[in-house]
Amino acid sequence: TLRFKEGLPRYVSCGPIGTLIQGISFPRRSRTLVIVEGPLDGIWVYAAGHQPAILLGTSISKGKLDGLVRFSEAGFDAAVMALDSDEAGRRATQKILDDRRLWRLPVRILKLPDGVKDVQELSLERLREMIDTVRSE
Repeated sequence: TLRFKEGLPRYVSCGPIGTLIQGISFPRRSRTLVIVEGPLDGIWVYAAGHQPAILLGTSISKGKLDGLVRFSEAGFDAAVMALDSDEAGRRATQKILDDRRLWRLPVRILKLPDGVKDVQELSLERLREMIDTVRSE
């Protein structure tokens, strides 16, 4: 496991099922962990001023859940679920929410506007505004 200066893992191997990437080696931007599906979503969240946790798809294994819980315990004060608005994204969101360990933080769900599939379809300003709004609810 590679480490950030702040002691957060850069990459965490989740075994044979897949990998969870936290922040794709970016320095920490905020105390809000924003959970997304893909690397480009993560880059967009980071550009909007928040810290991404990238699931690399919607297949949610025990290893990914364990990695997500580890990240959530690493100095974040809230988590925002920002997975795609399709059926796979909704199922993955529910599976993550069903793992009660993540609830040590306030966990919010970012509801994308109608017709918007993922966070990359939003302007950076709109995404930042939506994350900040849902985080404070």
